[in-house]
Amino acid sequence: MANKKQVEEMVDSLDQENLLDKEEAQIETKAIRIGDKTTVKKVNKFDLFFISIWSFICSAIIKLSSWICKGIKFVFKKEVPQKYVIAVVATILIILLIALITAPFKVNVTKTETLELYSSNLIAVQKYVGVDKYNNPSYKWGYANKNGDIKINCQYEEAMDFRYKVAFVKLLKESNGTSYYYWTLINTKGKPVSDLEITVTGECPVQQFSSDTKLARIMLSGKYGYINTKGKIKIDTIYDNAGMFIDGLARVQEGGNVYFINSKGKQVSDNYQNARDMVEERAAVQQRDSGKWGFVNNKGELVIKTSWDEVSDFYNGYAAVRQGETYGVIDSKGNVVVKVGLFKNLNILEYFN
Repeated sequence: MANKKQVEEMVDSLDQENLLDKEEAQIETKAIRIGDKTTVKKVNKFDLFFISIWSFICSAIIKLSSWICKGIKFVFKKEVPQKYVIAVVATILIILLIALITAPFKVNVTKTETLELYSSNLIAVQKYVGVDKYNNPSYKWGYANKNGDIKINCQYEEAMDFRYKVAFVKLLKESNGTSYYYWTLINTKGKPVSDLEITVTGECPVQQFSSDTKLARIMLSGKYGYINTKGKIKIDTIYDNAGMFIDGLARVQEGGNVYFINSKGKQVSDNYQNARDMVEERAAVQQRDSGKWGFVNNKGELVIKTSWDEVSDFYNGYAAVRQGETYGVIDSKGNVVVKVGLFKNLNILEYFN
């Protein structure tokens, strides 16, 4: 067993070690402080502003998430970990920030219909394929890709460009010693999409698909109607005349009445003596009794009274009008911007014509 003297020596030894440890700690602390003093740099105003903004954003997110948690607890009587709410709020703020940054790039973009040259990566091409039975050079239409490779054999008399992965093509059919031309729809592999054959009897009986309704005007047995991209008749061929669907409406004529229909074939306007296709969401119409012209909108509603002897289509929001022998200009709301009665003619008419 250690005697008293040995115990005292051990205590002294421990005290000295503790003293050394304290001195070393003090020296290290001083070194750190000295190092801090030597490495501290003055924060510039931009960094300080950025730090302040970032601090404000973080504080706002935390406070907002806290309110949301309290609201959830009050309404649903359940507690939601705040860290999850913070994550959701931060994500929403990031999305809003991205939308705010990209918004200026979308300003002043005019809505226009754009057609690709190589719709469905195919374009109609005509190629020499030999000679016919009369030994004359024969040229047929087909479809090629961007590299010029023929993807659908040149076998058609005529061919329209692809729209919505279908295209109208014209073929010659011979049967029982007689021959006739007809149009049909094919897909991007050159296969017919339906058994519909639109016989040619005079003018071209087919028209391209519209961009808004994806319906195409056709003529069967002298009457007009509309088909979809599957070659199915969607609006019966009952009209004596018909235009292309524009802004959701198409001009049709049945007997002595001209009016507008929607994509379901429903009449949406009054009957008129005459009418023109929709341009800039306005279509010129002529009253039967007075012979005066006005305009309907893309809902078939008369928005500019039929009070003019003659009107042009709209161009960049304006239309030329004639009253008697003098001309003026109106805007899309029917307001007169160039008074009728002042001028015999207007140079602006060349734009409308």
